[in-house]
Amino acid sequence: SPLAPLPFKCRMLQEAAAADVEIQTYREPADGKHEVVLPIGLPDEGLVPWVDHFLEEHPEFVELSDRKIVDWAVRSGLVKTSTNSWKNSSDRPDV
Repeated sequence: SPLAPLPFKCRMLQEAAAADVEIQTYREPADGKHEVVLPIGLPDEGLVPWVDHFLEEHPEFVELSDRKIVDWAVRSGLVKTSTNSWKNSSDRPDV
Protein backbone atom coordinates (compact mmCIF):
# COMPACT_ATOMS: atom_id res chain seq x y z
CA SER A 1 0.00 0.00 0.00
CA PRO A 2 1.20 3.59 -0.60
CA LEU A 3 2.99 5.50 2.14
CA ALA A 4 0.80 8.55 1.46
CA PRO A 5 -2.19 9.18 -0.80
CA LEU A 6 -1.36 10.78 -4.14
CA PRO A 7 -2.84 14.20 -4.94
CA PHE A 8 -4.16 12.87 -8.27
CA LYS A 9 -5.84 9.80 -9.73
CA CYS A 10 -4.16 7.57 -12.30
CA ARG A 11 -6.63 6.19 -14.80
CA MET A 12 -6.17 3.42 -17.32
CA LEU A 13 -6.57 4.03 -21.03
CA GLN A 14 -9.73 1.92 -21.05
CA GLU A 15 -11.34 4.49 -18.73
CA ALA A 16 -10.59 7.46 -21.03
CA ALA A 17 -13.46 9.43 -22.52
CA ALA A 18 -13.92 8.90 -26.26
CA ALA A 19 -13.28 12.61 -26.89
CA ASP A 20 -9.89 12.33 -25.15
CA VAL A 21 -8.41 9.49 -27.19
CA GLU A 22 -7.45 8.97 -30.81
CA ILE A 23 -7.79 5.40 -32.01
CA GLN A 24 -5.84 4.34 -35.06
CA THR A 25 -5.89 0.97 -36.75
CA TYR A 26 -3.24 -0.42 -39.05
CA ARG A 27 -3.38 -3.09 -41.70
CA GLU A 28 -1.75 -6.39 -40.93
CA PRO A 29 1.15 -6.91 -43.38
CA ALA A 30 0.42 -9.51 -46.06
CA ASP A 31 3.32 -11.67 -44.90
CA GLY A 32 2.51 -11.09 -41.21
CA LYS A 33 5.89 -9.42 -40.60
CA HIS A 34 6.07 -5.84 -39.39
CA GLU A 35 8.86 -3.51 -40.50
CA VAL A 36 10.88 -1.34 -38.11
CA VAL A 37 13.05 1.54 -39.35
CA LEU A 38 15.70 2.92 -37.00
CA PRO A 39 17.10 6.13 -38.49
CA ILE A 40 20.52 6.99 -37.08
CA GLY A 41 22.24 10.35 -37.39
CA LEU A 42 24.22 13.01 -35.61
CA PRO A 43 22.31 15.59 -33.51
CA ASP A 44 21.09 18.62 -35.50
CA GLU A 45 22.54 17.28 -38.77
CA GLY A 46 19.32 16.77 -40.73
CA LEU A 47 17.83 13.61 -39.25
CA VAL A 48 14.58 15.27 -38.13
CA PRO A 49 13.75 16.70 -41.59
CA TRP A 50 14.56 13.29 -43.09
CA VAL A 51 12.19 11.57 -40.63
CA ASP A 52 9.45 14.14 -41.38
CA HIS A 53 9.87 13.54 -45.12
CA PHE A 54 9.91 9.75 -44.64
CA LEU A 55 6.68 9.86 -42.60
CA GLU A 56 4.97 12.02 -45.24
CA GLU A 57 5.78 9.38 -47.86
CA HIS A 58 5.07 6.41 -45.56
CA PRO A 59 2.04 7.22 -43.36
CA GLU A 60 1.82 3.58 -42.27
CA PHE A 61 4.85 4.15 -40.01
CA VAL A 62 4.62 5.65 -36.52
CA GLU A 63 7.37 7.76 -34.97
CA LEU A 64 8.43 6.91 -31.42
CA SER A 65 10.81 9.62 -30.25
CA ASP A 66 11.50 12.22 -27.59
CA ARG A 67 9.99 14.94 -29.76
CA LYS A 68 6.76 12.97 -30.20
CA ILE A 69 6.52 12.47 -26.43
CA VAL A 70 7.01 16.25 -25.96
CA ASP A 71 4.37 16.88 -28.65
CA TRP A 72 1.92 14.55 -26.87
CA ALA A 73 2.63 16.23 -23.51
CA VAL A 74 2.04 19.72 -24.95
CA ARG A 75 -1.22 18.58 -26.59
CA SER A 76 -2.20 17.13 -23.20
CA GLY A 77 -1.80 20.51 -21.51
CA LEU A 78 1.84 20.60 -20.38
CA VAL A 79 3.27 24.09 -20.74
CA LYS A 80 6.52 23.93 -22.68
CA THR A 81 9.08 26.37 -21.33
CA SER A 82 11.67 28.09 -23.46
CA THR A 83 15.05 26.41 -23.11
CA ASN A 84 18.41 27.62 -24.29
CA SER A 85 20.34 24.73 -22.85
CA TRP A 86 23.36 23.45 -24.73
CA LYS A 87 21.79 19.99 -24.35
CA ASN A 88 18.62 20.99 -26.23
CA SER A 89 18.42 19.97 -29.89
CA SER A 90 15.65 19.29 -32.40
CA ASP A 91 16.47 15.59 -32.03
CA ARG A 92 16.14 15.58 -28.25
CA PRO A 93 14.04 18.57 -27.16
CA ASP A 94 13.87 19.77 -23.58
CA VAL A 95 10.48 20.34 -21.99
